[in-house]
Amino acid sequence: GVRQVVVGAQAIRVRNVTLKIDYPTVGALGYCFPTRNVLMREIVQQSHVSGPSKQLFLAAHGALNSWRFLLLACCGTVVLGYGFLFLLWACFDKLVYVLAIAMHALMLVSIAGFGYAGFHDERNIFGSWLDTSTARLCAFLTSGLLLLLWVLFVLLSLYSKEAVRSTVESVNATCGTIAQVPSLLFQPLAHSAFTVATLALLLYGLAWVLSTGRVVAMSDPVEQGGLK
Repeated sequence: GVRQVVVGAQAIRVRNVTLKIDYPTVGALGYCFPTRNVLMREIVQQSHVSGPSKQLFLAAHGALNSWRFLLLACCGTVVLGYGFLFLLWACFDKLVYVLAIAMHALMLVSIAGFGYAGFHDERNIFGSWLDTSTARLCAFLTSGLLLLLWVLFVLLSLYSKEAVRSTVESVNATCGTIAQVPSLLFQPLAHSAFTVATLALLLYGLAWVLSTGRVVAMSDPVEQGGLK
């Protein structure tokens, strides 16, 4: 359609503006340009930063703006690491046995649950996608498969009982050695600090090297030693 608009503040003029449908645009230099503009498309293609490089710059810029969050994440990682080490030193044997018992209990409950669902259609989760007979068959098959896995897990637990006991004793001995040499506790922290510092230095060096370059269009001729 056509709409009348007022142009100018002192000399008022009325213009007829024809409304058109939206057209696809591309962002460049802080403005939106139509993608059908051949000249603008060529400029964008020749001067636009490539995808991976742009993502690298955006990631580095975001890291600089959110350095507090990164520092907090590093501190949290260190705390979690030392907490896990304390857990191994304090109750590693109990943790292993509790996990094994929890695994047995979970598998037994799953076996009983799928078996119960096979006899009660209203509790069968397969009934939402399959017909009644197929849902029952799937429930019983799942229960049988879990039963087979539980039997294999029991046999594996009995077979590796001595190996688990030896592993627990080795971990306890290692934790005792670390407790006798406190300087070993600072090794992961020092390694993390060195890694972060090295990464920051490399990123700074990469940004410095890129800043010394000169951006030219891909269609420009290469000049070296007076030769073009």
